[in-house]
Amino acid sequence: PLPDELASTAGVSQIAKGINTRHRQAQFAGRQSTDLHAHVYFKNKESVVEDAYVMRCRKNGVVCLVPKYGIEVTVYLTSASEASGYALQEDGMCLKSAD
Repeated sequence: PLPDELASTAGVSQIAKGINTRHRQAQFAGRQSTDLHAHVYFKNKESVVEDAYVMRCRKNGVVCLVPKYGIEVTVYLTSASEASGYALQEDGMCLKSAD
Protein backbone atom coordinates (compact mmCIF):
# COMPACT_ATOMS: atom_id res chain seq x y z
CA PRO A 1 0.00 0.00 0.00
CA LEU A 2 1.10 3.53 -0.85
CA PRO A 3 1.35 6.06 2.01
CA ASP A 4 -1.30 8.79 1.93
CA GLU A 5 1.25 11.57 1.37
CA LEU A 6 2.49 9.86 -1.82
CA ALA A 7 -1.00 9.12 -3.13
CA SER A 8 -1.77 12.77 -3.86
CA THR A 9 -0.08 15.03 -6.38
CA ALA A 10 0.22 17.81 -3.81
CA GLY A 11 2.07 15.52 -1.40
CA VAL A 12 4.54 14.36 -4.05
CA SER A 13 5.07 17.95 -5.21
CA GLN A 14 5.84 19.06 -1.66
CA ILE A 15 8.36 16.24 -1.19
CA ALA A 16 9.99 16.97 -4.57
CA LYS A 17 10.25 20.68 -3.69
CA GLY A 18 12.05 19.79 -0.44
CA ILE A 19 14.44 17.42 -2.21
CA ASN A 20 15.21 20.02 -4.89
CA THR A 21 15.85 22.71 -2.26
CA ARG A 22 18.25 20.46 -0.34
CA HIS A 23 20.04 19.50 -3.56
CA ARG A 24 20.47 23.16 -4.57
CA GLN A 25 21.77 24.06 -1.10
CA ALA A 26 24.24 21.15 -1.23
CA GLN A 27 25.55 22.40 -4.58
CA PHE A 28 26.01 25.92 -3.16
CA ALA A 29 27.82 24.51 -0.12
CA GLY A 30 30.19 22.51 -2.33
CA ARG A 31 31.05 25.56 -4.43
CA GLN A 32 31.60 27.73 -1.36
CA SER A 33 33.80 25.04 0.18
CA THR A 34 36.00 25.01 -2.94
CA ASP A 35 36.26 28.82 -2.82
CA LEU A 36 37.17 28.76 0.87
CA HIS A 37 39.88 26.13 0.44
CA ALA A 38 41.36 28.01 -2.55
CA HIS A 39 41.41 31.21 -0.47
CA VAL A 40 43.13 29.48 2.46
CA TYR A 41 45.67 27.83 0.11
CA PHE A 42 46.63 31.09 -1.62
CA LYS A 43 46.33 33.35 1.43
CA ASN A 44 50.00 33.37 2.46
CA LYS A 45 51.55 32.85 -0.97
CA GLU A 46 53.51 35.74 -2.45
CA SER A 47 52.77 35.13 -6.10
CA VAL A 48 51.78 32.13 -8.19
CA VAL A 49 52.16 31.96 -11.97
CA GLU A 50 50.19 29.26 -13.80
CA ASP A 51 48.69 28.68 -17.21
CA ALA A 52 45.04 29.64 -17.57
CA TYR A 53 42.35 29.61 -20.23
CA VAL A 54 40.16 32.62 -20.94
CA MET A 55 36.55 31.47 -20.64
CA ARG A 56 34.68 34.77 -21.09
CA CYS A 57 35.35 38.39 -21.90
CA ARG A 58 33.67 41.17 -19.94
CA LYS A 59 33.74 44.93 -20.35
CA ASN A 60 36.25 45.40 -17.53
CA GLY A 61 38.10 42.07 -17.49
CA VAL A 62 38.21 38.38 -18.34
CA VAL A 63 37.08 35.17 -16.64
CA CYS A 64 39.89 32.60 -16.54
CA LEU A 65 40.00 28.90 -15.71
CA VAL A 66 43.15 27.69 -13.94
CA PRO A 67 43.07 23.92 -14.53
CA LYS A 68 45.92 23.06 -12.13
CA TYR A 69 43.87 24.32 -9.18
CA GLY A 70 40.41 23.75 -10.66
CA ILE A 71 39.28 27.32 -10.05
CA GLU A 72 37.58 29.90 -12.23
CA VAL A 73 38.48 33.50 -11.43
CA THR A 74 37.66 36.92 -12.77
CA VAL A 75 40.70 39.03 -13.64
CA TYR A 76 39.66 42.69 -13.60
CA LEU A 77 41.59 44.95 -15.94
CA THR A 78 40.01 48.08 -14.46
CA SER A 79 38.03 48.76 -11.30
CA ALA A 80 34.27 49.26 -11.48
CA SER A 81 34.60 53.01 -10.79
CA GLU A 82 37.25 53.64 -13.50
CA ALA A 83 36.56 54.21 -17.15
CA SER A 84 37.61 51.09 -19.00
CA GLY A 85 40.53 51.39 -21.41
CA TYR A 86 39.14 48.36 -23.21
CA ALA A 87 36.26 47.81 -25.60
CA LEU A 88 34.30 44.57 -25.84
CA GLN A 89 33.42 43.79 -29.45
CA GLU A 90 29.75 43.31 -30.33
CA ASP A 91 30.04 39.53 -30.65
CA GLY A 92 31.48 39.39 -27.11
CA MET A 93 34.45 37.29 -28.23
CA CYS A 94 37.21 39.89 -28.15
CA LEU A 95 38.42 42.54 -25.73
CA LYS A 96 40.55 45.22 -27.39
CA SER A 97 42.47 48.18 -26.07
CA ALA A 98 40.65 51.45 -26.75
CA ASP A 99 43.95 53.15 -27.64
